[in-house]
Amino acid sequence: MVKTKDRKKHLSKINLKVFTDLLFLGEKLGFETSEEWKTKIGSIDYVWYIEFPFNFPETKTKRIPIIGFEVETSSRTRKHLKGDILNLLELSPSIGILIILEEGFKGKKRDFDGNVKAVKKYAEGFNSLSNIFVWSEKELKELREKLKTYNRPKEFVSEWAQNLRDEIARIKKTKLKE
Repeated sequence: MVKTKDRKKHLSKINLKVFTDLLFLGEKLGFETSEEWKTKIGSIDYVWYIEFPFNFPETKTKRIPIIGFEVETSSRTRKHLKGDILNLLELSPSIGILIILEEGFKGKKRDFDGNVKAVKKYAEGFNSLSNIFVWSEKELKELREKLKTYNRPKEFVSEWAQNLRDEIARIKKTKLKE
């Protein structure tokens, strides 16, 4: 019984570390972040989103999901993994990521590889509907490394948006002079 309790505690620590990473990485990229994003049929573990100051037209929300994450810390049945993919499909983000953490597999590389292979196969079946990717600690580390030297400008506005604003201001000035 002690082993099961210790294992659950270890898996909780792994999950907390990943959620903390997702919080900091998402914010560094300029996203709002949310743990446990509710959907009609369930919930998504973590979401990076943008929020408008008003409900977006034809929707009932200000929050638009951009990247959704499902996180698995240990071996899961194929049925459970399919459920993760369906949750991501229902969320309908630009990118869906299923993170399978090898550390939680307690040295069972074969089980880890089997889960990764199954998820990739299931996700490929939905390529026409969504972009769903499978990550492990490796991809999270890669993203952390890339963002070490990335400094987001205070005004996180694309060049295109700024040029559009400048053009609108120019047109307004021209119209006022007429």
